[in-house]
Amino acid sequence: MKRRFLLLALLFLLPLSGCRKAPAPVPAPDPAPAPTPQPDPAWHFALSSEVFTADAGIDGGVLLASVRYEIPQLRIEDADGSPFEGDAPARGVDAAMLAVRDSFNRAFDDYRDAQRACGELADLAQESYDELNEEYRPNFLTYRGAFEPIGQFERGDLISLRSLSTVYLGGAHSVEGVVVHNFDLADGEFFTLADLSDTPETFRAALIDLLLAQIEQEDLARWYFDSYEARIRAKESFNAAFGADGVTVYFSEYELAPYASGIPEVTIPYAELAPYCNARGQRLLPAA
Repeated sequence: MKRRFLLLALLFLLPLSGCRKAPAPVPAPDPAPAPTPQPDPAWHFALSSEVFTADAGIDGGVLLASVRYEIPQLRIEDADGSPFEGDAPARGVDAAMLAVRDSFNRAFDDYRDAQRACGELADLAQESYDELNEEYRPNFLTYRGAFEPIGQFERGDLISLRSLSTVYLGGAHSVEGVVVHNFDLADGEFFTLADLSDTPETFRAALIDLLLAQIEQEDLARWYFDSYEARIRAKESFNAAFGADGVTVYFSEYELAPYASGIPEVTIPYAELAPYCNARGQRLLPAA
């Protein structure tokens, strides 16, 4: 009996003496946040163009007007130059890139559609034709234009397009014009010089002073009308492109100089303009 009692005691004691305090459970790590989808760096913006043509005539087969214009288009390309054709995010192209592309293209689609109507062109051509002398009538109204990329900078997210156009209305010579379109790829919108400053009037005054100083430095005034300074100071806005060397301001034919002088243009180095810019201007100016 004593032996059996001892054996039972050992059987009850062994589990107790052999037990160790169970370690506290290690909490499971928090699940890693889902990675934010990033656009594939192989995709990038590129410019292409679409040629638009239109003619206007009168009965009898006389061609009065001919239009040819290259309409710019922004597209998304991969490293091999193949365009992304979709309208929804896919294959590394995100919604932000698509929004930028579509914002740019809508503006020029509207422009193309307005030109396609061609109603005003036909009316102008008919009016000009009726007023021309017989010797000029064979020279119908013509309109030629193209958008030329001036600057697309890695640092500045900037596309600057200069639209060159030539219009002939009969008479001694054609008329040329320049219109600039500047687009912020980061914000997906077009902008003007006034958007680069939080104090547009101060910026405008500084720009005018810089223009006049550059004209004097380059001795450009020898080609200009005597009234050129007053005409520049009276301008409320300026037509400017962003190129490799600075901001180039374009004026219309006859605005500052005779026809023989062509289209006046003055370039201001970025470093001179940068102190008057806001944060957006500092970001966009390639050399600021």
